Amino acid sequence: MINFNGLLSSREEFRLSLNNRAFKYGDALYEDIKIAGGIILFWESHYFRLMASMRLLRMKIPAYFDMGFLEKEILKTCSIQKDEAHLIRLTICRKDSENLYAKEQNIDFYIETTCHVEAAYPAFKSLFEVDLYKDFYENASLLATINTSSNLIPILSKIFADENDLDECLILNSNKNVIGASIGNLFLVKGYSVLTPPAEDGCKKGILRNEIIKLIKKSALYQLEEISISPFELQNADELFLVHISYGIIPVSKYRKKEFNRQTADYILENLNLSIQEITKGK
Repeated sequence: MINFNGLLSSREEFRLSLNNRAFKYGDALYEDIKIAGGIILFWESHYFRLMASMRLLRMKIPAYFDMGFLEKEILKTCSIQKDEAHLIRLTICRKDSENLYAKEQNIDFYIETTCHVEAAYPAFKSLFEVDLYKDFYENASLLATINTSSNLIPILSKIFADENDLDECLILNSNKNVIGASIGNLFLVKGYSVLTPPAEDGCKKGILRNEIIKLIKKSALYQLEEISISPFELQNADELFLVHISYGIIPVSKYRKKEFNRQTADYILENLNLSIQEITKGK
């Protein structure tokens, strides 16, 4: 289903204007969201990230655009399909305009649903090989930390991975530090230390990244540090794993000639799913 400004339609019925600014100029942001057991997971975090992103892009936030309104619209979009869990993409863009500069900053919103996902994140069992993408670099800027519809570097990195029989490529910033991958945030494990790039390096401020940081900080086994990660450190790591709200945790099995274990990733996945159980049971 598609929800456009509160109006529901099927994907087949929905039509996008040629003057849509997301399509025409990449003038849009989006939020990937998971629903389990009728509960929007980590909804408050999603909402505040969305508001911060809209302010950064100088979009006009309507007075009615509060947490309750968006929650109702998201759940309304899912209500027709009776699956246990859903993936949602909430896209916000400035209203249609023929010109690059929009005189008005009013917005449209789109909510897309994807069904047939599990409430708990499944364990990723396949081998997963990565390398570096070095054709282009992301800027280490605040703009790089939000999800916009301008995603050329992640797209090109994924094409490069496919052309070289890799599962994914890691993306570098202009300082040549690793900031993540096209499919999510990066975590590196060395002994009992878990490292992840800081937002200042230009990594996405992913919601699942934040939740996993919280889980690690609560753990008595591991220490969490947000710190720049150089490509050299990848070779010395015990584990690498990628995270995203849509699929959970993907352990990396190989980077170049280095192979990794997955003990920490499995431990975090188990605790993440327990956290989701608590959220859905407490509804």
